[in-house]
Amino acid sequence: MSIISITELFQPRGEERDTGNKYDRFFQVITDDPATREDDILAEASLPVMYSVHPADPTCFATQRLPSNIGGDGIEWEVVIGYDTIEGVTASPLAPGFTTIEDLPAKISYGFVQYQRVADKAYKAADVQGDPTEPIDNTANDPFDPPVMKNVSNLVITITRHESESFFDPVVVKQFKDTINEVAITIAGVPIEAKQGRMKRIASTKMVDRLGKTVFNVTYEIEVEPETWDVKVLNQGYYYLNGGVAADKRRILEQDIGSTTDNPTDPVTQPQKLDSAGEILGTGDTVWLPFQLYFARKWGALDLPKDP
Repeated sequence: MSIISITELFQPRGEERDTGNKYDRFFQVITDDPATREDDILAEASLPVMYSVHPADPTCFATQRLPSNIGGDGIEWEVVIGYDTIEGVTASPLAPGFTTIEDLPAKISYGFVQYQRVADKAYKAADVQGDPTEPIDNTANDPFDPPVMKNVSNLVITITRHESESFFDPVVVKQFKDTINEVAITIAGVPIEAKQGRMKRIASTKMVDRLGKTVFNVTYEIEVEPETWDVKVLNQGYYYLNGGVAADKRRILEQDIGSTTDNPTDPVTQPQKLDSAGEILGTGDTVWLPFQLYFARKWGALDLPKDP
């Protein structure tokens, strides 16, 4: 099979839009072989290649190459080359630094997810943002039941990009799902301290780009929890450590908490707050015990974008 001629037809179409211009160029291709197929036509070096810049508009790049056979005889073909803007790209992907679709900039978006959580501290004068110091207790220094709730909003970073078949490995990526960041990292312009980020979602679609290369369209969703992802449980129970000694564990009795009941040696019927040493809490601050529920990994291997 050989190409006899390639002629650009003088019927270009253009469209001006708020998001950028869009163009179509039409080419007539004549071959000498009825068995010619679409991939034979697209392999012709004289036709504009994918991601090449439009000859009259440097802001648009070839994003579509559509061959169609005229008459169904495999001899005469029309090829439409569609040009469009590419989000985040201001130079042709064929320029140095851009060679394939996975070199295109990642699409990054930011959002928030809201939760209701128990509030154990309130703000008072001179407190700084994010660090309230006033315990939310009743006049007997007990927490309210039901507890006071507050709305909190966590930042969610969503990154979508193309990854090469050699880079994307589903088995490896699975190891990062539902993990937290072991060390501090900056993602999409957001500094994330250790254990503040959780890999909430990883989704991918296998595709073949118009250059015939297999790539994966991958989306990463990271939720940022400023207080870290450690779950915090109220330190309370029916037993205490006498003198903070683990070997001397005792049942909390009514008399231990200053109760004036007729039976002061009876065990308490409600769990009691404990201090950090395991003794009965006096007038100190409520103690919350942190537990890490998510496995911590170093996320550097994912090579997520540092800049927004």
